[in-house]
Amino acid sequence: MALITTRRSLLRAAAFAPAAFSARAQQVPSWEARCQAYLAKAAEGKSSPAQALHAEEAKLALGRPIDPAVFNSVLEFIPTRRDLVDFAMAGLLRILYVYGSDPRIPADLKHRMEEVVLNFRPWLYAEDPPVKTNSVYWTENHQALYSSIEYLAGQLYPEGKFTWLGKPGSWHLEHGRKNLLVWLGLRARYGFSEWLSPNYYAEDLIALLNLVDLARDSAIVKAARGVTDLAMLDLALHSFDGGVRACSGRSYLPNLKDARTAATGPVISLAFGIDSPIQPLSGAAVSLATSKIYRVPEAIVAIAGARPAETLVHEMSGFSPEEALALGFKPEDPADVFTYWTMQAYTHPRIFAGILAAARRWNIDQFTAESWEAKEEEIRRAAGDLGKVADNSATAMFGADIETYRTPDYQVSTAQDYRKGKPAFQQQIWLASLGGTASVWTSHPGADNEQGRPSYWIGNGYMPRAAQHKNLVMVLYRVPPADPRPFSHVYFPVSEFDEVREQAGWVIGRKGEGYIAIAARPGMTPTTRKEYAAVERVSDARESAWICRMGRKAVDGPFERFVDRIAKATLEYSQNRVSYREPAGMKASFGWDEDLVVDGRKIPLSGYPRYDTPFVRVTRGEQVYRVRCGGLTHVIDLAGLKVGPFRNMT
Repeated sequence: MALITTRRSLLRAAAFAPAAFSARAQQVPSWEARCQAYLAKAAEGKSSPAQALHAEEAKLALGRPIDPAVFNSVLEFIPTRRDLVDFAMAGLLRILYVYGSDPRIPADLKHRMEEVVLNFRPWLYAEDPPVKTNSVYWTENHQALYSSIEYLAGQLYPEGKFTWLGKPGSWHLEHGRKNLLVWLGLRARYGFSEWLSPNYYAEDLIALLNLVDLARDSAIVKAARGVTDLAMLDLALHSFDGGVRACSGRSYLPNLKDARTAATGPVISLAFGIDSPIQPLSGAAVSLATSKIYRVPEAIVAIAGARPAETLVHEMSGFSPEEALALGFKPEDPADVFTYWTMQAYTHPRIFAGILAAARRWNIDQFTAESWEAKEEEIRRAAGDLGKVADNSATAMFGADIETYRTPDYQVSTAQDYRKGKPAFQQQIWLASLGGTASVWTSHPGADNEQGRPSYWIGNGYMPRAAQHKNLVMVLYRVPPADPRPFSHVYFPVSEFDEVREQAGWVIGRKGEGYIAIAARPGMTPTTRKEYAAVERVSDARESAWICRMGRKAVDGPFERFVDRIAKATLEYSQNRVSYREPAGMKASFGWDEDLVVDGRKIPLSGYPRYDTPFVRVTRGEQVYRVRCGGLTHVIDLAGLKVGPFRNMT
C-alpha cells in the first residue's frame, strides 16, 4: 500500500471547505449587501472588450465614474463583427437603457454608442448581402444574445434606420420578437442544449435578464422570467461548493478544475447566499445584482442550500433533430436552420443539406472538424437512403439524460449512455467533486495539448459509454484503431486532497469527510508527461474501463474502513464489459452493449422525465413546473408559450 499524505493546515482546510456547509456561510448577508459586495468586486474586474462593459456597469450602479478608455475599446471592437461582439453589445444596450441619460455618459459617447447599435448586424437574414460572416450565430447562447439584442435595439430606436438591411427599428423589434419566442419556447419545453454549461448558462442569463428588465412586451417578459427561473433551477439542483460541478454540454478546463471560476460561480454565490473566495467578473452576476425586477424564487434558493443525506436528480435537457423535425422546423428554411444550429447538429444526415446551404448563403467557413465535402459525398452515395449515412457530428448536443447525486461531502454527475463511440467536442460526460479544486474525471484525449476543443483534458476524442447509479460510476472506452491516442486517462489532483492512498490498483482520496476511489482495467499507470505527474494516471489500451466509487464518513465510517472495503473489492474486465463486487456489499456490471445492473436491478439510463427530483417532477413536454422545498412553493407556468418555427409565431 502506498500512502500519499497531502494534509493541509487546519486554516487552509477551513478556508476551502465546501462553502455551503461552513459556519461562515450560515451567516448570510442580506440580498442588498451581497449585491453591493459583488458589484464592488466586479467594478475592479479587467477583461477583454467582449466582457469589459460589465465592470463599467458595476461602476455606474455604485455611483462611480466610468473609464472612457474601456468604452473606446468596446466601440472599436463591436464594428469588427468578429466572434463575441454580441457579448459586448448586450452590455452596451443595457447601459444605454439604464444609464443613457446619466451625466457620466457624455453626449458624444452616447452618440457613438447609438451609432454602433444602428450599424450592428443583429442576425443573419435571407436577404443579406454576400459578405463574409465571422461572428458566431450558430450556438444556443449566441442566438439568445443576438435575438435579444435585435429586439431591444429595435424597441429602443423604433424609428431609427438600421444600416445592415436599411430597415427601421420597428421591423427589427418584430423580427427579434419572433426569434425570441422560438428560442424561449424550446427552452421552456425541453431545457438547454448546452446543458449545465458553467459558462454558457451565464451568457443565456445576460440575454434573459436584459429581457426581464428592459422588454416592454408582457409576453416576452413572462417567458424570459420563466426561462430564467429554469436556468436558476438547474444551477440550484446541480451546484456544489459554489459551482456547477456536473456533466455538461460544453466545458472548459479551468471550470472543470474548479467550477467557481466560471461565470456562473458569482451567480450561484450571489443568488443562493453561498460564501465563495472566488469572484470572477460575470456579466450575469452584474445583471442579477442590478436588476430592479428579477429575484430568484425562494423555493429555488432553498434547493441550493438543502443538504439532506442524499439528493438524487434525474433530468433530461435538450432536444434532438428528430424532435425539431416533428415540430415543423425545416432544415432548408433559412429561419429554421438556427434551431438546428442551437443543438450543434451540423452534420446530422437529416439536416446537413440545410446546414450546408446556410453556410454558403451567408459565406461561413466550415466550423466543425468533420469534412463537409466527405459528408456531401457520403450522402450522395446513399442515393436518398439517409439511414445509410452516419450520424457522427462531434459537436452534437441532442438531449442528455442526466444523473446528479449530491451529498453534504461530495457530488457526482453523469450524462448517461450519451452518444457512445462517436467523435466528440466539449461535452463533459461525467464529473466528481469533493469541493474546491478536488475534481476528478476521465476522458479519451482529443488532442496532445490543452488547446482546441476537444483538448487533452476537455471533451473527448471519442465518446465513452458511461453510466451512474448514485455514488458509482462506470465508464467504458473503445478508441478506434486509427486514432493516434490509444488510451484513456484520469484527472486526479493528488495535492488537492487531505490524504491519498494507492492500494490494490485503486487511487483513493479523502477531502474533509468525503471519499473517492478510482481504478481502471486493464490497469492504470503514472503518466510519462512531467507536466501532469501530479494529476494524471493512464490506462494504456484502446478498450478500457474506469470505476469510480464515492463515500463519506457519515455513511462509510472512517477513511481507513472505506479504503479497506474498496481494496478488497473484485473488479473484472473482459471485452468491454466490467463487473464490480464489494465483499458483503454492492454488486454491479456494465458493458458496451449491456445494461447497467446494480444488485440485480437494471438501472434505466434513458427516457428520463424533464425533471425527476425531490423538489420538482415534470414529464417531458410539460411547460408547468411546480417547485417545492422546505415548505416553499414556486410555480413556473410557461404553458401558454407556443413551441414551433418562426413562421408560426405571432
